[in-house]
Amino acid sequence: MRLSPAKTLKLSSSAFPPHGKIPTRHVQAGDNVSPELSWSGLPQGAKQLALVVIDPDAPGAEPFVHWVAYGI
Repeated sequence: MRLSPAKTLKLSSSAFPPHGKIPTRHVQAGDNVSPELSWSGLPQGAKQLALVVIDPDAPGAEPFVHWVAYGI
């Protein structure tokens, strides 16, 4: 199988603006409710998606992985 990078894949949320802060409702210290997510520009023939949310600014030597979701 040959995979090509998705050049037009876009992930967005109506819960907060692009590059904006995630509202307290969606964080562990708040209501811990997952934000609504929308995808567009999926590669033709895509059968599943995986989402990995990494925080490169988290304290510690390694970036912090907040979530991994797959089989989407």
